[in-house]
Amino acid sequence: ERDALAASQKLFEETGAKHIVLKWGSTGAYYYDGHCGRLYPSFKVRAVDSTGAGDSFTAELAVCLAAGCRIEEAIRKANAAGAICVSRRIAVGSFRGGRRPVY
Repeated sequence: ERDALAASQKLFEETGAKHIVLKWGSTGAYYYDGHCGRLYPSFKVRAVDSTGAGDSFTAELAVCLAAGCRIEEAIRKANAAGAICVSRRIAVGSFRGGRRPVY
């Protein structure tokens, strides 16, 4: 986690962003708010295909934040979206019909 904290601090200082969220693959996501960092562990699933997992994570995070979710909830839901995506063989088929998963 030290590497994630160092990377987050550097991005925070260089970009002026209010929040830093690092996707950390099967480990989960790391959040830094300018004061401290926290790891949000991934959901443990049987991974079949990682295609689109990062995109699914990012899209869910953006949708949740736009809808007014707190950052903690948005990261948890984004982790869930990534987990759902990797548990399917065809990434496009993971979210059929444009329907968002229910958590």
